[in-house]
Amino acid sequence: MGILTFALMLLFQTTPANTPVAEIANAVQVCAETCTITAISSSTAVAQFGVGSTWCPTTITAPKLPLIVSYTTPNLALCGFDPAPNVQKFIVFQQQSTAYTVGYSINGVAQTPKTIPALVSTPPPTTPTVTSTISCTTSNVAVTNYSDGTFQVTGTGSCTVATP
Repeated sequence: MGILTFALMLLFQTTPANTPVAEIANAVQVCAETCTITAISSSTAVAQFGVGSTWCPTTITAPKLPLIVSYTTPNLALCGFDPAPNVQKFIVFQQQSTAYTVGYSINGVAQTPKTIPALVSTPPPTTPTVTSTISCTTSNVAVTNYSDGTFQVTGTGSCTVATP
């Protein structure tokens, strides 16, 4: 069985999926290698293992806990290969629409859980309201001022200001 396991590991490590990739978007670092993830308050949390520009191409969803964050020996729960040999790696968790916490320990000592903050959505742009209009009788000039401090000028000439 040992030879079969080694052969399967060798086969697994030579597949194209074993090429490091970039870090997932909106990632928050939780802890470095040798920590242990002990709790995750979100059932839809997504995590990734790696460092710098070399991250495991597969993300970790709904891991069996506790999850040991280490690649000293092959750890298929984290990654099918070591994305950055001989370099300390990290585990990151992706921000979601709501905040959640990740509990972890270092050397068996529980740490303050890490809060993964909610993504902040950018509201759609609003149409500014008209705050005043500058009307001009000569040369059909009009200037419209908006509440966001911008204005629009059409035509040329002298003008007077009117507020709504």
